Amino acid sequence: MAVACAIGLVGPIITYAAVAPSLNSESTYGVVSSTFTNLNTSPQTIISGDVCYGTGPDTVPLSITGATSTPCASAKGTDQSAALGILNGQTCTSLGTAPLEGISIDGGTAGHFPPGCYSRAGALNITASGIVTLDGPGVYIFKSTGGALTTGANSQVVLAGGACANDVFWAPVGAASLGANDSPQPSLPTFVGNILDAAGISLGHFATLAGRALAYGGTVLTDANTITVPTCTTPATTTLRVIKTVDNTNGGTATSSNFTVHVKLGVNDVSNSPLAGTTTPGTTYHLTTGTYTVSEDNYSPYVQSFSNTCTGGSVNLTANQDVTCTITNTYPAQDPTPTSTPTSTPTPTPSSNSSSSGGSTHYGCKDPNALNYEYFAASNPALCRYGIVATAAIAGTTTVAYPGLPNTGIDDQATLTVAQAVATFYRPLSVGMSGTDVAALQTALEQKGFLVIPSGISKGYYGALTRSAIFKYQTRSSLPSVGIFGPMTRAKLISELGN
Repeated sequence: MAVACAIGLVGPIITYAAVAPSLNSESTYGVVSSTFTNLNTSPQTIISGDVCYGTGPDTVPLSITGATSTPCASAKGTDQSAALGILNGQTCTSLGTAPLEGISIDGGTAGHFPPGCYSRAGALNITASGIVTLDGPGVYIFKSTGGALTTGANSQVVLAGGACANDVFWAPVGAASLGANDSPQPSLPTFVGNILDAAGISLGHFATLAGRALAYGGTVLTDANTITVPTCTTPATTTLRVIKTVDNTNGGTATSSNFTVHVKLGVNDVSNSPLAGTTTPGTTYHLTTGTYTVSEDNYSPYVQSFSNTCTGGSVNLTANQDVTCTITNTYPAQDPTPTSTPTSTPTPTPSSNSSSSGGSTHYGCKDPNALNYEYFAASNPALCRYGIVATAAIAGTTTVAYPGLPNTGIDDQATLTVAQAVATFYRPLSVGMSGTDVAALQTALEQKGFLVIPSGISKGYYGALTRSAIFKYQTRSSLPSVGIFGPMTRAKLISELGN
């Protein structure tokens, strides 16, 4: 990290774990100060917790639910100094100079912070109406080594994902000043956490604090505020790691970072989601217990699969688990691209049982008892194949012979069903080929508006018109436009039949 920073490299921000200090004798206090000043009597400032001060407020009354003592016991100064020593002695993530709501941690949403220790050489600031979200259970520390803590009017620091105000600590060097609010918000804190600041703490009009204003040796100023000493139970936590792998065996070129991965609780992304996919050891998320969904943005034509720890992208996290979910994306085999134009089966000399409907005559087997019975303009019995076969019913609509070409009974005008299509489209089709499957393909392309066969031309032969129609269909379906009816195109067409 030191080398990277020295030469100006830009990379992910490393989040350092934070350790909470004990507040000891100050833990039940909403206000600790040498001088306590209150600017407003209507509405009152309400403090849910204990209060101590050397010099009390001239403007009264105040509503204090806990005990009031004066002056503050010296032990509170000792405990505050010890807590500040622990906070300032920790290694923290440097935040640079942007307002807190504009900072992105490791590529996550701007203004969203996971648990950790964060520091800045200058002031810690949130601009007017800015929102900072502390997301996830754990300890949060924000400290400055040479500046104040200042928040703008109507700004907010809010909790999400199991974060607790009791575990949030602010330690500026200069004074702390919380911005005013346009209207009273007694049930919606505008700022959360424990402010430890001997230089003094002031709360703007209608500001609300879910935390503590601890300024032993300094001043605390209130103005129609609500201060509530937080009491919350830290929820059970768990760890989820998401690994992104890519299989390019069939010729793909994508990498893990090409895929955008989401981790959601319900419909909302968790903190630091979405992010680009990463290979082993993956991206780590510290979450509360619950059922989460792992997903990713579509990246065609790759096919997605999940490990059995997160089947279908769903993972149920229980307390103290460490779960790894692996998403694999496979580049599928593509429809083959011919090196030369296929040619049709050599056409025998027409016999007395042949017929023609303009142009070349195409021959096939017209014996319904043959394995390769097909609809053709003309017949050549020598092309028929016979043998003992097994039969199977497909969705109650047709009987298919195995092995051999299908005997589905589809004629030129029949409506193609999905069941018939599964039976019929059993082989790749390209220019020069003929058969009932070609006729069925042409019928489907007609129904979908990609093919018009001129009057007097029989179906069953894959020519230039059919190839052009397949080109159009593949282009519309975002498939490789190769003019061949191969496995990918076949699967796509079958999935659409009847829709």
